[in-house]
Amino acid sequence: MKDTDLLYQAVQYLSGQCDGARTLDGAGWNRWDSAFGKMLAGRSFEIWTAKQKRAVWKAMGKYRAQLLAAGINYNAIPVPPEPSRSGGGAVRLRGVDIVITFPYRADLVLDVRTLPHRRWNAGDKVWTLPADPGHAAIALDFARKHDFDIDDNLIGMTNGHVEPVDNSDPISVTFKDKTIELKEDFAAVRFAYNEYLKDELKRSIPGQLRWHKASMAWQVPLDPDSLEALLNFADQYGFEGDLIRIRELSEKLVGLKMEAIEASQAAKADIEVQGLGWELMPFQKAGVKYAMDRQRCFIADEQGLGKTIEGLATIHALNAYPCLVICMASVKLNWFREARKGLLGKTFCVLGGKEAFGRITADVVIINFDQLKKYQEFLIHRGFQSLIIDESQNLKGAKTIRTETTEQIAFGCLYGRTERGRINRRIKDQVGKPIPVRLCLSGTPLMNRPDELPPQLRILDRLDDFGGWYKFTNRYCGRFQSNYGIDTSGHGNLLELNTKLRSICMVRRLKSEVLKELPPKVRTIVPVEITNRAEYDRAETNLIKWLRETKGEAKADAGRRAEQLVRIEALKQLAAQGKMKAVTEWTEAFLEGGGKLVMAAWHHEVLDDISRQFRCDKIDGRVSIINRQAAIDAFQDNDHVRLIAIQLKVIGITLTAASNIGCVELGWNPPTMDQIEDRCHRIGQTDSVNAYWFIGQGTIDEDIAELIEEKRKVIDAAMDGKEPTEDTSIMNQLVDRLSNRQETQLVLD
Repeated sequence: MKDTDLLYQAVQYLSGQCDGARTLDGAGWNRWDSAFGKMLAGRSFEIWTAKQKRAVWKAMGKYRAQLLAAGINYNAIPVPPEPSRSGGGAVRLRGVDIVITFPYRADLVLDVRTLPHRRWNAGDKVWTLPADPGHAAIALDFARKHDFDIDDNLIGMTNGHVEPVDNSDPISVTFKDKTIELKEDFAAVRFAYNEYLKDELKRSIPGQLRWHKASMAWQVPLDPDSLEALLNFADQYGFEGDLIRIRELSEKLVGLKMEAIEASQAAKADIEVQGLGWELMPFQKAGVKYAMDRQRCFIADEQGLGKTIEGLATIHALNAYPCLVICMASVKLNWFREARKGLLGKTFCVLGGKEAFGRITADVVIINFDQLKKYQEFLIHRGFQSLIIDESQNLKGAKTIRTETTEQIAFGCLYGRTERGRINRRIKDQVGKPIPVRLCLSGTPLMNRPDELPPQLRILDRLDDFGGWYKFTNRYCGRFQSNYGIDTSGHGNLLELNTKLRSICMVRRLKSEVLKELPPKVRTIVPVEITNRAEYDRAETNLIKWLRETKGEAKADAGRRAEQLVRIEALKQLAAQGKMKAVTEWTEAFLEGGGKLVMAAWHHEVLDDISRQFRCDKIDGRVSIINRQAAIDAFQDNDHVRLIAIQLKVIGITLTAASNIGCVELGWNPPTMDQIEDRCHRIGQTDSVNAYWFIGQGTIDEDIAELIEEKRKVIDAAMDGKEPTEDTSIMNQLVDRLSNRQETQLVLD
């Protein structure tokens, strides 16, 4: 017998000898220990808690002589460890649930959230798992890990059955009248009401599950993922009905899904669009074909592949006029020029601002995001047959005015109001008709993390295809209830998300896949010494000190987070100022060697410095649309104009006359850096594009550059189907790095 079994053997021996006497008479337990000892003897040793083992070992010291007579040396029994501070927890069976209870502790809450299919019952303040053998085994592992008290029934359940305790009735789960019927637009699931089975159905189906009260049935959407999950659910719980027909339909839909995925990355298609002023490239024809088939989708080709042309060509092929184009103010004229060039015989109107012109009855109406609210009711009643949203990642904020207004225009409605006059997004007054064709154009619909997609999917009326907001965020955003509200900043199942996007509503090709003739892009890190080292080091030290003093406050206080960003931006700008001498010398040397150059920066002061020193044009938010276009045309067409300065946030412009771009400062995410580089690396470029990142040595630049590359892996996983890595906000990671760096310095000091 193992030493670890001696404690159990000793308890069994004393319980077998106990005669119920009230004194220590040498026959088993005395009156004080009898009930406790016999209770443990009747339970399996593996479910004794650490607290029980410790208590019975201490009590057993009084019975050394009895144990020695039976051949058990008390001193040879291993001393049980002190119970952990998780005491008070328990795992029990209750009806069709496994119930987990424990006094609140943050680390235990985080651990229980890792259990599959766990649910928080706010009414009873307990966590529950489905009562089946698989979940019982998981609950046992969790209980043993934290030394929780364990229900005897769980041991039996892990073996596929449940044994009664104290003459209670065995627990059994039976469901009656379980049928599945295939309808024209959905599969109807019916069963006698059971809370557990209802929850299992909700957990199992990835699509938007609906309860239809009139027919007393759950309606499952007819998409391949939902039907496959439904068939597994039916097999597990013994449903009957149209399972053969559903299986045949599922196999057919899986085939169509694979065809859609192939179409989403196709480099050519057999299609011709008549009446265009452009000659579509083969991959652009494939993009138009995909968008025509789905009509509400993302055109998410990489920057520089001509999404503007694909969007307008799709509208023309479908004859979906009138068309509304929503874009940034800075590219309205570019959209007008492209549309006028390609949509022969159509009329055009540009709304909003000083550049407004044309008749509002035009075939194509172009408006910028900031003017949507002003023209909202007119746009809803105009009767548009198509909607193009350029750079749709600008609608990632679900409650911003531009996102809400765009959604109302797309659905032809106005949000209703509560009795107190507050806007209620669930109450909608239908005043117009939904726009049937909706295209979101963006090379980066996901700028940082997956929770930026639901607002765009909702505008496309595609969110239900992903199971709605709750299922989307739970599956792909790691949604959980934090101390500060619902947190959806995480990520998960990104390869699955990429596959589902492609099969439902996203066409995306990379330049490396469809433009074999386009030369590659080369990114080079240029480390430079800053000239204001003492000033920078003093500022960084003060920032780190402030970050440590306010650690934790930024998570709970939006104002503190804003101040955090302002202080970090100030440090970035100080680093940029220290780099300007080296950047100026590098730029002068480049221009002496010939060729054209684009210089990019974030802060206005840095752009102004470059423009002033080299007497070149600059493009940022302060430059009017007309002057912006004049600067672009001069750079593209005039051989004597060799340098232009642009802000990192500039989009929708082509600068292919240059094949070299220098980034004096870095943005906050990979798409920002990719977009600025792709002003040069796009259709029309004949040379390899060289992107130079100027990194101040020993400054915050080094941290940001490294974090951008880490973030790139997460975005690639969702958009391009590549393997992801762990991810958090670049800002949060940067703050942690700075704080830890200072902590190390303090230890060394």
